[in-house]
Parts: sequence; C-alpha cells; structure tokens
Amino acid sequence: MQNLADTVTTRSRDPVERIPLYIESPPDQLFAWYHSAGTASQLDCVAVICGPIGYEYVHSHRAVRHLADQLALIGIPCLRFDYGGTGDSSGSDLDPDRWSCWQANIHAVIDCAIQRSGSKRVCLIGIHLGATLAAVVANNRPVDLMVLWNISVSGRRYLREIQAIAMTAGQE
Repeated sequence: MQNLADTVTTRSRDPVERIPLYIESPPDQLFAWYHSAGTASQLDCVAVICGPIGYEYVHSHRAVRHLADQLALIGIPCLRFDYGGTGDSSGSDLDPDRWSCWQANIHAVIDCAIQRSGSKRVCLIGIHLGATLAAVVANNRPVDLMVLWNISVSGRRYLREIQAIAMTAGQE
C-alpha cells in the first residue's frame, strides 16, 4: 500500500511537490503541507501562509493551495497549515486560550519551514484573521517579509462580519 506522501508527490504531470506533515506545537499537533518545486531554482526565502479561520478557511482553501503552488513554482518553498483545533490539526476550537496557542502555532510552523527549506529569510502571508495573527507574531519575532491580506484590525468589526455571514448563510 502506498502512503499519502508518495501518492501526493509522485504525480508526473505536476511539477510541484506537496508533502503532508505534522508539526508539534504543544498542546496541538498541526497538520501542514509543504510545497516545493524541484524544477525551480530555490530562492533564499520560505513562505508561511497563515490562513483564515472558520467559514473563510473552508471557502479559501483551494485559492490558498494554488497560491502555495505558484510560490513554489517561482522558487519560494511554502508551508501552509491548519491551526490547532481547526482543520486536520488536533484539538478543538473550543479549547482554552486559542489566541495564544495559534500564535505559538505560527512560531512552530516558521521553525519547521526554516528547517525544511534551509532558507534564512521568512515571508509571512496572512489572510484575514490569519493576517492579524501574523502581525502579532511579527511584533515578537523578526520576519523578513509580510503580506497581510484583508487584515482584521478590530475584533468587534470581525465578529460583526462573521455574524452577518452566518445569518445570511441559510438564506437563498
């Protein structure tokens, strides 16, 4: 029986290698994908994508995967992940102190990305609430580049947006 990593990484028509992995970030084990392309000359930078959470995560998943593939194709290896308590990572989104845990998750993912890629430079790419988390982490840990996409600057405004989405989700 072939394992998941072999299945994903041996597609002959696809120049991007996608490697599934787990990253330790106590108390969670984070599920992640590392994207690289052997055909591209690798730049001395690795990207870490801090995706959105909840409803937005589900609807942006495919776009984030394509972003990671495109970065890999131009020589920037990329690591995207599920925060603790979300997606395929361990834990529950109802566990206590998720905000601090998610920040710790980003630190662990950055460490893994540097180790796996051998790059010295890190680019954090944050999307919506992930952008807010990335900015908070970058305040405590130096990163070389940041892309903040639709950052949430107000917790109250973010909650209003999520509530509005939830109220209209059942309407047709």
